[in-house]
Amino acid sequence: MHKKHLVVVGNGMAGMACVDQILKRKPDFSITVLSEEPHTNYNRILLSSVLAGEKTLDEITINSKEWYEQNNIALQLGSKATSVDAARKTVTTSSGDVIGYDKLLLATGSNAFIPPIKGINKEGVVTFRNLADTQEIIKRCEGGGRAVVIGGGLLGLEAARGLLNRGMQVSVVHITDRLMDVQLDSSGAEYLKRSIEKLGIMVLLNRKTAEFMGHHRVESVRFESGEIILADLVVVACGIRPNTELAKHAGLTVNRGIVVNDHMETSDPDIFAVGECVEHRSKVYGLVAPLYDQGKVLAATITGNKGPTYEGSTLAAKLKVVGVDVFSAGEVQSTDPGFETVCYQDESAGIYQKLVFRRSQLVGTVLVGNVVRANKLLELIRSGEPVGGDRYLLLFEAASANAISAEDVMCRSDDETICGCIGVSKGQIVDAIRKNELRSMAGVKTCTKASTGCGTCTGLVESILRAVTGDAVEEKKNQLCPCVPFPKEQLRTMIQTQQLKKVQDILEIYGNGIGCNICKPGLSFLVDEVWLGEHEEDRSARFINDRVHANIQRDGTFSVVPRMRGGVTTPEELRKIADVADKYKVRMVKVTGSQRIDLLGVNKEDLPKMWAELGMPSGHAYTKAVRMVKSCVGTDFCRYGTQNSIATGIKLEELLENLYTPAKLKMGVVGCPRNCAEATVKDIGLIGIEGGWQVVIGGAAGKRVRAADLLVTVKTTDEALRASLLFFQYYREHGEYGERTYDFVERVGLETVRRETILASEEKQVALLDRLERAKAKAVDPWSVETRKPVHPMQFNELVLPTDRSALMGAPNA
Repeated sequence: MHKKHLVVVGNGMAGMACVDQILKRKPDFSITVLSEEPHTNYNRILLSSVLAGEKTLDEITINSKEWYEQNNIALQLGSKATSVDAARKTVTTSSGDVIGYDKLLLATGSNAFIPPIKGINKEGVVTFRNLADTQEIIKRCEGGGRAVVIGGGLLGLEAARGLLNRGMQVSVVHITDRLMDVQLDSSGAEYLKRSIEKLGIMVLLNRKTAEFMGHHRVESVRFESGEIILADLVVVACGIRPNTELAKHAGLTVNRGIVVNDHMETSDPDIFAVGECVEHRSKVYGLVAPLYDQGKVLAATITGNKGPTYEGSTLAAKLKVVGVDVFSAGEVQSTDPGFETVCYQDESAGIYQKLVFRRSQLVGTVLVGNVVRANKLLELIRSGEPVGGDRYLLLFEAASANAISAEDVMCRSDDETICGCIGVSKGQIVDAIRKNELRSMAGVKTCTKASTGCGTCTGLVESILRAVTGDAVEEKKNQLCPCVPFPKEQLRTMIQTQQLKKVQDILEIYGNGIGCNICKPGLSFLVDEVWLGEHEEDRSARFINDRVHANIQRDGTFSVVPRMRGGVTTPEELRKIADVADKYKVRMVKVTGSQRIDLLGVNKEDLPKMWAELGMPSGHAYTKAVRMVKSCVGTDFCRYGTQNSIATGIKLEELLENLYTPAKLKMGVVGCPRNCAEATVKDIGLIGIEGGWQVVIGGAAGKRVRAADLLVTVKTTDEALRASLLFFQYYREHGEYGERTYDFVERVGLETVRRETILASEEKQVALLDRLERAKAKAVDPWSVETRKPVHPMQFNELVLPTDRSALMGAPNA
């Protein structure tokens, strides 16, 4: 049976969400998608996060190429539709191809509005609408300078924060008297202005731009008042206009947008339209959530299941700028006498909250500075549920974004959109949880992408997860600390793209400005790992152990463990150990399970003198770093040995010593499978076998015992060392702070570890090893360095306060 051919013009969020809904109805269609951009479908609303350096392209991709292939969709990237012949039912592309259709879906979206300003075509004047624009802006930020954003709406403010993060001096120019004038009232906009200015962004209101000045490229911006400001880069974010050119060419009814009815049908029975390009009941929608609602109705109509209707949407907007919380929904500016408002303001805290009621129904809200109740209020607006009693309590009740009962959320229709950014319904989330046996938010996000946009729906998604699993939810660590509420991978991206090399800078920009004893050491490690030692060390962000390079004991004294590579020492080293133990009255000399000697009960002020007299490097037994390599005697002495475990163990330790890791890291090398040095319960283990080595990873022998996983079997020692280094650096870059290798391997998966290390391309392996080599080149033995040159004069001194109060105030004059 011949399948009907559906041609989709546009590969954006609305079009592909609609196609996804069509596929669920198992249509009798063959589908072709024409994409003007060279990329698969991505989340356009997160482009500001890419600009800000908070996300990468991979992280905002919605549908991979595999998705199109699995659904038998013919995707033509870089193929712009230039005309439609509705009579012949054909679409012509920019390459001259003529494609016939039975049904045509126009999802052409919108174009950036380009105001008629003199000099608009100069070099350095760019729009901010798609990925190409974003990449162009990032490139132009490389040299720093002054950036001017024309437009103080949602997109303009998000662009401004991204430019600020890229090191630019930023000014936002807006033609009216307030920012976000479509979404905010005057009071809310004033609070927002103060918050934006606190970030270091200049806000210029009531400015009408007259000219972009300069020779070939923009150098300044002139306003109609005659005022001029300097500019090396201008980003135009003045709104959008529906892209209706194809529809006009096809003879469809077009006003501001492509006119559609409640079934999303155009004036041609075989042509449909969805998204920002359409006009429904005289309204054009530029936000994401309505587009998904339209797509569900269109999918039913185009597949012959006509029935559901689209009746419009309640608009809600959330500003995605770190450090500035703004939410707006519904009617917020009406002066109709039938409306009543409830407001709360706290100028010192920067909080403004407003509720708008029509009789007993909540019809609008503005939240600035505190948006924790946004989700609950949006639900009340959409449901039309009467609000009785003391209405002001809606702003003060002890509710959080997650305080939505399982009963409430599970009573909703399966078709109801939960995540407006991505267009994920309740039914899709429930199905994904059950089908994949999900037990964590991370799993739900991976499978459905719900809650990966602005985050407003997080509470709803969590409630669904708990309802479906019966509260059997795995609480996975997905952020470093509440002080800096971001996952490690996102923090790495921020640190890299914004050249952040100080812990305090990260806390100031993305955290609470203070930090704590959990996040500050974690950030210290992260900065060190990202910049490969090329960073500004903040010793105050480290634990006491890391500040004095020794392990503090319960009585306030310290433990000193010198490095003995491979567990091998010499008579000379043993004499030195005995001498310093006598001289400094060490209370105990202990042989450790790691084939080293521990000197216990050392006073803090004696540490640098003891290190100098030992003349041995630090064993890093006090910190999250490479601890040691434990080895057996191997072929040097043992009659069972098949490989030289001593030389290999010493070499492995030399290659990795002095490097910090997400958690402590212990290694073992054994010359035969008898495993005398317990390599199978180490973070990295090398096991000698006849004709080669086995490299194992993720072993444990502490509170938890875990046999290590086999990473690879190789023939030569060099290959074994290379495999060990590849895993070491991969773990170093991707392990959560405090996460041991055995937890890391289980979380990531052994096959993923293999794919990203030993099975990775040569280029990828070389890059990993190069980063490791560069980090190792900067790594130093802290004992040898800080013995000669302490970080500060009081580093190894005890702080003793005088007991006599007069001594604190100064002695009286004689």
